[in-house]
Amino acid sequence: MGLFFKRAAVSFESHISNFSPLFISTHKFINKFWFWRLKLKFQKKEDRKINMPCLYISTNVTLDGVDSGSIFSEATKAISDITGKPEDFVMVLLKGSVPISFGKSTTIPAAYGELVAMGGITTAVKRLLIATLGTIFESKLSIPKTRFFLKVVDVSTATGSKL
Repeated sequence: MGLFFKRAAVSFESHISNFSPLFISTHKFINKFWFWRLKLKFQKKEDRKINMPCLYISTNVTLDGVDSGSIFSEATKAISDITGKPEDFVMVLLKGSVPISFGKSTTIPAAYGELVAMGGITTAVKRLLIATLGTIFESKLSIPKTRFFLKVVDVSTATGSKL
């Protein structure tokens, strides 16, 4: 669709060469503005906005002596790469020493996480997020993948509208 508008603009510009330079520069500005507006009109609403995904992790692991900076950077990069959102808009919260009972055991490391995002969450994205974040927490916090639960919520599909 975009190629059609570009070709129309080029062919029209070739016919207005006899007009004054002010008219031509004004026309080029208006032409670019309307091309941008039409492109935006046909773009999906989810793609227009950059929404902030938020990952909240609670674990029974003590975070004393753990390099939380590397956990934050790896989780942020993974979420950004998988969801397609810029790293500057990804929020990660990590809370340690939380009493968690998982499978009748409170001593074996476990974690619960919630990822909340507005749009862009499909089944494939959920599976990739769970696998990738599980690997990060297994390597950084020694939490087995079988003791890590991640709830992924797309709030735009839960309510049918965006907040």
